[in-house]
Amino acid sequence: MGQLLTVSEVALRLRCRQETIRRYIIMGRLPALVLPDGRYRIREEDLAALLKPVGVSEAMPGPR
Repeated sequence: MGQLLTVSEVALRLRCRQETIRRYIIMGRLPALVLPDGRYRIREEDLAALLKPVGVSEAMPGPR
């Protein structure tokens, strides 16, 4: 298993607010482990998957 990151570490890497990362987790866009005290940990692999570019065919509808 890869490194586990805190919400703060992920927010720094993405240059966004911690609240945005928590929202991604709650919305299901970013998988996370929940510690017994309620804090989140994000696997590096899951962060990489979130940042993976979307293919053109997936991002834009084709010609009509």
